Parts: sequence; C-alpha cells; structure tokens
Amino acid sequence: TPSVRRLADLPAFVMPAGTNRVALAFDPARDGVPYVAGVEVFAPGHATPRHTHARGHELFFAVSGAGTGECDGVTFALGPGDVAIFPPGTRHGIDVAADAAEPLVCVEVMSPDDAFADAVRAGEFKGGLTPSELCQLAAVGCGGGGGEAEAEP
Repeated sequence: TPSVRRLADLPAFVMPAGTNRVALAFDPARDGVPYVAGVEVFAPGHATPRHTHARGHELFFAVSGAGTGECDGVTFALGPGDVAIFPPGTRHGIDVAADAAEPLVCVEVMSPDDAFADAVRAGEFKGGLTPSELCQLAAVGCGGGGGEAEAEP
C-alpha cells in the first residue's frame, strides 16, 4: 500500500549548529525505507559546511528562493525549478546570501539514507513547516477566497 504524508504534518528539525531546517516526510527509522525524503529550508545567510556522503546520492529540487550550490569546487546558481544532485564522495554544500529576501526551499532526497535522517533528528525539533513555506510548496494556507495566510510562528 502507498504511504502518504501531508506537508502540514511533517516534523521539522533545525540541523545541529545550522541555520537550515529539514521537515522529514520519509525516514528509515519511522518508515522502514532505505532513503530519507523531505523539505529542506535554507535561511538567508546559511552556509553549509562542506561535507561528503559515503554512499548517499543527495538530490535537491528548488521550489522557491535562491542559493548557490557547490560540488567539488564547481559553483552554480540554484533557484525555483532547478534540480541538483550531489553524488557520493563529492564535497558539497548549499549557501544562501545574507541579504536574500527569502529562504531557499527545496524538496530533498538522500538515497540510500547514509545516516542523514539520524543527523536531522539530532537537531532541535521545531514543529513543522511555516504557513508561508506550505503556501510556496503546495498552495496550502495561501489565503485567497476570503482569507490571508496565517502569520508566521
């Protein structure tokens, strides 16, 4: 049978010592899958410490905002509609300019998990995605038809 998650119900965590949040949709510990999938939000000013994954392919599908990716010294712009994948063993990261008007919001998948979900859950639990992130991802809570989007927490 299929597994279905609602964006509004995803648990979100601030990565340890980070300015990025990950809302877990599918997680090996909870769901018995060999990958992790969710939504990653990179705040303005975020700079990912460059790192590698031994086995995991890490994919980012940018939904809103803008950032810069780097993989083995090659930099590239990342914005809405862009998809980037970092192969295992590559040194990589994603940054967002400090003066960015909004966070970079991406759908993120790591396959196989390569202990990424454990690292996410080691962060601080922050509830879920914000109303504006839900609106950007799926037009949920965007107002219209008689109401405005909910205020940010």
